Amino acid sequence: MRNLFIFITLFFPLLANAEIIGEENGRPVTDGLTEAQTRLAEVVGTAFVDCGSHTRWSASHSLIRHRGALYVIGAAHAYYKNGGPICNDGAGYALLDRHLIEVGGINANQGNRFEMPALNHDIVMQHYADPNDSNRLYDFVIFKVTGEDILTNQFGQLRSPLVLARLTNAQIIEYSQDNSVTIISRRPNFMEGKIESIESGCKISNNFREDGVLVHFCDTGPGSSGSALLSDTNRSQNYHLGVHIEAGLNFNLAYDDYLKIIDDGYFTTESGMRIAQSSMGDVGNAFAPSGHVLAVLEGLVGVDNYNPEFYLPGTTLDNIRARKSEVCAENTALCPMYTYAVSDYLRTSETGDLTRAAQILRQSASDGFGPALMNLGALHEFETAAEIEPLSAQWPRNAAYYQNLFALKPQFPTSAENAAEAYVLALQNDDRSLLNRTKDGWSETLARALQSRLKELGYYRGPIDGDFGRGSQAAIAALCQCGE
Repeated sequence: MRNLFIFITLFFPLLANAEIIGEENGRPVTDGLTEAQTRLAEVVGTAFVDCGSHTRWSASHSLIRHRGALYVIGAAHAYYKNGGPICNDGAGYALLDRHLIEVGGINANQGNRFEMPALNHDIVMQHYADPNDSNRLYDFVIFKVTGEDILTNQFGQLRSPLVLARLTNAQIIEYSQDNSVTIISRRPNFMEGKIESIESGCKISNNFREDGVLVHFCDTGPGSSGSALLSDTNRSQNYHLGVHIEAGLNFNLAYDDYLKIIDDGYFTTESGMRIAQSSMGDVGNAFAPSGHVLAVLEGLVGVDNYNPEFYLPGTTLDNIRARKSEVCAENTALCPMYTYAVSDYLRTSETGDLTRAAQILRQSASDGFGPALMNLGALHEFETAAEIEPLSAQWPRNAAYYQNLFALKPQFPTSAENAAEAYVLALQNDDRSLLNRTKDGWSETLARALQSRLKELGYYRGPIDGDFGRGSQAAIAALCQCGE
């Protein structure tokens, strides 16, 4: 396994052990290998820190993708204490197959190793006035993954990393009112802490604290810190809505009881304790919203050019078109992205107009939207979405996404020349996806067509031989206008 290395850490003083809150709805993740919940659990898991003489389990974390790169997000206090690593010479291990501990032939303790360097307080200071202020509970850590070994589970199947949802706090709350939220976390309450537990259908409070921390009512316990709150959707892409960072007061408050507080102004517990609406900021579990995590990540590595806030389900075509109108009026550079989102909606809705979706895809591509150009290239290159599956770890979206995209295939004839042109334009328009494609990922026909186009543009000086080696790879890297 290749190493992971820490990209940035956000640290605040070690929080007290979390107490359980909720209705004890969590249950072990199913071991059915084709179950949607099992596949979702493959991108969340457990990590531990090896300190030599002892091992410290460090709760939960999740695997995300941003701008084509992979990151692991967890709770900072699980890895650091008093301004430094828990142990000076320690190494960490990410265990993403931990939920399959009872499946034959699986080593649930197999993980990807990462180093534990000292914290960079300069980076913390870029985002907060006082890194020692324990009242600022954005307690999360981001590790960058080197290499893509982590994308393959022990059955040789590809994982589908999460995407941080580009949502404001108000939008997360609005989304959760009509759509259920899922949490998967390592908890000692179930199976003696040996596997992850899952709870679906939990809720997010419609209040949030002054510091921007949101409140949820999913079950948590010791070991849940760093867990991801996930969009519970049937779409091909699941979204990361936030990082669980701290349990609230231990009232074992059910969501119906929370509603009584909203309606009546108070709720009385079985022990006779009266909870007033004014104290609701202390009730429920705290989580750092995805928008904040995304802002910190983008401040360091750049903006992800495709993750519209409305891509989560529950949005109508009229909503998308209205938002597109606003965006195009305010920022013409973002307009092609929202144009493409209309095509995306038409393609994924049950009553979608595939002819119109294809037209809008072409329009967005002609306007220079990199991901639309990448999709055009795929439609021209491949006959079926199944051909993309072996390459899905090298593409910005998973195989299921391309299964959906290929509903448009009849309108895009196979053509190596058209595919090569689309890929060249994608590289010129800030889409770096092809940079991850390895030498054996190119057919000879397409490699020749792309080499010819690169030579015409002055980026390639080698032979047109269909061997997409170092010279060809260097040419597309030089062509790409997307920076490092």
